[in-house]
Amino acid sequence: MLELAQAGFTQLPQCESQARPLTKFTGDELIDKWEAVIASAPAHRITAAHIASIVDDDEPEQQRQLKIDAQTYTQLQEKAARAGLSVREFLKKLVEDFESDDEPEPDIAIAIDQDEDAIAIDKTPMTIEELSKWRDDVEQLLVEYYGLAGTATDSS
Repeated sequence: MLELAQAGFTQLPQCESQARPLTKFTGDELIDKWEAVIASAPAHRITAAHIASIVDDDEPEQQRQLKIDAQTYTQLQEKAARAGLSVREFLKKLVEDFESDDEPEPDIAIAIDQDEDAIAIDKTPMTIEELSKWRDDVEQLLVEYYGLAGTATDSS
């Protein structure tokens, strides 16, 4: 990562796992990839997985494990067999066929009553985007109030 430091970057990968996805690049390509990474998220949100997702856009996604109870797995096996698919293929098809419009909207929203210093539950639904913006606003307020810039950790 000496090349990034020599290019003038002050924000650099913080550990070997963050640097690893970048090792296959050099020169301008490395600089372009790193610029894309640091432009995509605040410093405290940059993780090894995030870096890999930005720089490895041509590579297939890594497989993940899903822990489910034995009874549910047996049901998946039976349904997959009836569909003539493997469990992996069945789950993939299930996810692909799931319409995003079918996702339930949150049925409550939290509102802060500034006059009464209380939190109230509002039955007006919020979209995922609104909830995300609200979360980001709260995080920014905490950073501004407590001076926590760069100290938050990513739980993903």
